[in-house]
Amino acid sequence: MGLRGQGATEYLILLAVVLIIALVGIALLGFFPGMASDAQETQSREYWSSASPLRVLEYRQICGNPCGIPGWPAYNFLVENSGVSTVTLTGVSFQVSPHSSYGGGSAGQFCLEYNRTPAGSPIPIAPGERKRITVVESYACPGPNSRVALQNIVFTYASTTEGQSITKKQFGAKDMIVRCRGSCVGVDPLGWEGCYGDC
Repeated sequence: MGLRGQGATEYLILLAVVLIIALVGIALLGFFPGMASDAQETQSREYWSSASPLRVLEYRQICGNPCGIPGWPAYNFLVENSGVSTVTLTGVSFQVSPHSSYGGGSAGQFCLEYNRTPAGSPIPIAPGERKRITVVESYACPGPNSRVALQNIVFTYASTTEGQSITKKQFGAKDMIVRCRGSCVGVDPLGWEGCYGDC
């Protein structure tokens, strides 16, 4: 009888030690926000690189004259069609946190690459094809070494099923966590090469 009691006591002590270690780990993640942000960024990239039918393999902030619209910041996405039929991208929308509202004016306009198509032109993406899409947004990264979350992301696209074009929406279940390398505020419009991801 005494041995059973001793085993139960040892089990409870071991369980308490594991619980304390877990609580300390959770507390440290909350105390060092950079660690939590790194984990969120990793989860975000894993989610978006496996989304379907539109995977987003890379994303970053850019500055300059995106989509021919001077002085606006933008976000650039490397999008891959993981589906079996061509999709035609007709819209991209999101909100930037910590800034909670959409900007006015040119916000929400998109184009191929940095400036290859007129803003808002539909962009066809064949199965397995990758294209860089630039989306203009009024809110830039606040400064170097900061992060913003692109929230409520929606890709609107048309696909053809049995000869009929159907408009669909792909809703993002996770935010895109964008690491800011700098700020577009006060940056001269340097164009694609001069400011790609490094402004």
